[in-house]
Formats: sequence, structure tokens, C-alpha cells
Amino acid sequence: MAPTPPAPAYRARPPSAPSSALPETPCGGPCPPCRTRPSSPSVPELADASRTTPPNRALVPSTSPRTCATRSRPDASDRATGYRVRPNCPDATAYPAPQPAQLSRPLKPLAWSPASTAKDATPAKTSPDEPYTPVDVHPRRRSVEPMNKNTAAWARDLARKHLETSLPRRWAHTQGVACQARTLAPILGDHADLLEAAAWLHDIGYAPDLIQTGFHPLDGARHLRDTHRAAEHLCRLVAHHSCALIEARERGLAHHLISEFGAMAPNLDAALIYCDMTTSPTGAYLSVDQRLSEIKTRYGSDHTVTRAIIKSTPCLTSATEKIHQQLIELNRRFST
Repeated sequence: MAPTPPAPAYRARPPSAPSSALPETPCGGPCPPCRTRPSSPSVPELADASRTTPPNRALVPSTSPRTCATRSRPDASDRATGYRVRPNCPDATAYPAPQPAQLSRPLKPLAWSPASTAKDATPAKTSPDEPYTPVDVHPRRRSVEPMNKNTAAWARDLARKHLETSLPRRWAHTQGVACQARTLAPILGDHADLLEAAAWLHDIGYAPDLIQTGFHPLDGARHLRDTHRAAEHLCRLVAHHSCALIEARERGLAHHLISEFGAMAPNLDAALIYCDMTTSPTGAYLSVDQRLSEIKTRYGSDHTVTRAIIKSTPCLTSATEKIHQQLIELNRRFST
């Protein structure tokens, strides 16, 4: 009969001391046992195979590589016995080190890129010698919903992208119009953010990279609709801002504007007119009469814009006065 092979050597901790006498542990204790058990100057090597494991010193197999601050690599005895032990830790629990034979697959970085997220994957290298392969670092199904296109923050960033560098004067005017839109929040309620978004984007059609017809309300609205899939209400506000349909007739583009964005100006159009017609080209405040006079002087008497402004003056003036009266009434209500 073959002799019984000796049990592997193990290491154990000494008996616990009373809780009132818990000295500072030598390892500094990132593990909970080091903070709750007393330390020991040394842990005896129990190499006698005839001894049995004490009841509270059972060898605990583990698949997670628990380590201690005082020791990060196994020594020769660990490699010989197949166990890794924290020798200076009071809770010196031995556990078997994983062997290569126990591994179900080789330790090689694998690329997780299911078909559902293939188009969202970004190219990356899994090793210096391998070609580029799609690697998705988020192992979950990504949402394909577009970001909210009706927020003022998104509109501000988009307007800055197209106007700040190429048209700084137009960008200054846009910032002034958006500032005026924020002052109307008390009378607009839930629609305040939509109005501010329209204020940021109303002149985006002036951007050199967006010009198609040369009529900035139509070019800007088309860009928002076709490129960014913005909300229909926002696109119509941009297309019809400041009585744009009158100027579209002067340019021969009225049928395009009507067929794509309707014949009637949408809700909040009067508020957007107020913001635009009380802001100078540099972003300063102007009265509506001063603003209309400035536009005529800047473009000249024979320009298409001037002819359109003359025809739309009653509409622009009445819309601006309507919003101004609402602000006066609101101030009166709060002051009493």
C-alpha cells in the first residue's frame, strides 16, 4: 500500500489577543483583518506534516489575489508549497495560488466588440504586433438616441463653433440677443430655454461654411434640420425670425421658405423679434427705432435688406412693443 503523501505545509496566525490590547499592526493593514486582529512579531513555520490544522486556522482557497502591503511577491517556500501567505499579517491566511492548468483560456487581452455596438467601436491596438481591431471599452448596449437639440447650452456651443472665429462681430450680436432672451424668462416660463436656443442660433446662417442661398434665415434653418435634426419649432423660429418671409419675397425665395418651414411664424416669434430688434451689432442695447435706423444706414437705401426692413417695420415695431408692455406689467405686479 502506497504511503499517504504528507499534507502541504501551512502557516497560521497565533491566538487572538483581547480586544483591549490591540497593538498597531506591522503591515499597516489595507485588509480588514489587519485592522481588527493583534500583530505578532513572527508567524511560526509549521512544517510538521503530522500536525493538523487548528479549527480556526483553516486554509481558505481563493481565486482573488489578496495581497498585503508588506509583501507583494511569493518567496521560494510559497512556490514550493503552492500557497501564498502574508507572513507579517496577523490574519496570515494561506490560500492556493492559481496554477496554469486551472486556467480555462490563455491570459491574452480579448477585444469585446459585439455586433450591436460595432459601429460605436473605436479603433485600438490590442498589442504592438497586432493590427488595429475594434475595441469597445463599455460592455453594455449604448443608446442611439441623439442628444437634446433644444437646449440653450447646445445652441450656444454650436453658434460659437460657427461664428466666434469667422464672424466675431456677428458673434457679439448673437451673445447680446441671447442675453435679452434670458431677461424674458419670467414671462415665458417653460418656453424660456427654447427662446434662448433660438436666440443663439438665429444668425447661424451667416457662417461662411453654411451659406447655400445667401439668405441666412433659410440657410441656418436648413442646417439645423438636415445636419443636427433639431426640433421643428426651433428650426421654424430660425427660418421666420424678424419677419424673414418679407425679405424672402424680395429675394425670390418665399416658396422655398413656405414649403419647408410653413407660411406662418411660430409661437415665440414676437419674443425673438424683441430680442433681435433691441440689440446692436456689437451686442449693446438699442431701442427698436434706433435698431431699424442702424440697419438702413449699414446696408444703404438700395439694398434688399433695406427694402425688406422698410416693409416689415410695422410688424417689427408692434411685436417689440407687445413684449415691452408685458415686461412693464410684470415689473408693476412685482413692485406692488
